[in-house]
Amino acid sequence: MSITLSNIGEKVLLMGFFLTPFTSLRFGLVGPGEILILLAALIALISGGGVLKLDERIQILYRFWAGFLSVSVLGIVYNSFLFRAPSGRLDTLAFDSLSYIFILISIVATGSYSRNRADFSPNFFQPLFLCWSFVYVILYAVSFFAPSIFGMPLRYYHFFSPLVDNIHQAASVTCVMGFIALFLAAQSPEYLTRLFYIITAALFAMMALDSGSTKAMLGIVLGTVVSILFLIAYRKSGKGKYFLNRMFLIIITMSVLVLFSLYQGNIEGFAVQFFSENDGGGARESLYGAGFNHGLDSLLVGYGPGSHAPHANGFSDAHNTVLTIFLQSGIPGLLVFALFTARLLQKLSINFALLGVFAATGSYVLGGDILRRLPIWIIIMGTVYFAADVSIGSASSVRGASLKGTSKNRNRA
Repeated sequence: MSITLSNIGEKVLLMGFFLTPFTSLRFGLVGPGEILILLAALIALISGGGVLKLDERIQILYRFWAGFLSVSVLGIVYNSFLFRAPSGRLDTLAFDSLSYIFILISIVATGSYSRNRADFSPNFFQPLFLCWSFVYVILYAVSFFAPSIFGMPLRYYHFFSPLVDNIHQAASVTCVMGFIALFLAAQSPEYLTRLFYIITAALFAMMALDSGSTKAMLGIVLGTVVSILFLIAYRKSGKGKYFLNRMFLIIITMSVLVLFSLYQGNIEGFAVQFFSENDGGGARESLYGAGFNHGLDSLLVGYGPGSHAPHANGFSDAHNTVLTIFLQSGIPGLLVFALFTARLLQKLSINFALLGVFAATGSYVLGGDILRRLPIWIIIMGTVYFAADVSIGSASSVRGASLKGTSKNRNRA
């Protein structure tokens, strides 16, 4: 392959993405990862003749961020300038706005490099996730002997939190990366490579549990249950596969509804008790209630980016992605997110491990805020590309089988 400006930019983007989970490397809000991503975006703009091209494979990501940001901007204008009922703080408005714009730039830059390249994910996301796997495994091993490395923390007290300022910045990555490793294991034709990824998946699960995060633990459980159910019932080929898969989905849905109706009291009691035990003195219950009531005052456009959940005579992060979207962009933002989630689920439902990623991420959607966490969006972007590759491979297999069948019929004739 000849070295071009575009090839250099792609490698710079890969290195930038690799560094993003390790927030201890930042100087303030910006670190080497962010600088490299901006440089890669600039190179893509130059090599594209002043135009950043889009990739249809990640169209759902473009649409979500464009829709969400558009409504959020209306929220700022309406509440801060027209309605004169400002909410939140200027510092969180600036921080969230810059984070969202940066995530959109990262997605657009990736699409510009990947456009018209069928081999993009094997040459970009697989090496990226492989490098993350190596580094996390090494850091996990070192953390048993040293609490820090080069002055940067590997553990928070006894919880695994490598090179981050917050436990959840690491746990949100490790709880989903195990399912990414399982996907790569299933796709690998080589036995040793497959064994490496399986071992890595188990180690990522241990890292997530060792983080002390309840959301990470729930993510592992949800992802595992969903993946096993998929493996048991999903049909990739054969007569009536679409009918059987839909029937399985209906049966699972009906079974959940029946179980909930029969044991509603027990389930609700367990959920309330579990939430209360992990709520930290009722802080989240108060935050969620106050945030929801505050969001009702600006249903149509929200309040724009920033912290808007009333707390202690000020405003705090909502610590819940759905509530954050509601506060920042109102009902339209929720509809945009719901449509994005449905389309993402449809795409990832083609593979058990990718569906596990979806379920594990859902734990942090409901119990945390993933909107401004770039590593999570990198993982989501990677799964969308992987799903497109699996879909193309399945279609090719079906066409190949159809051609063989036609050939046999002709020979018989």
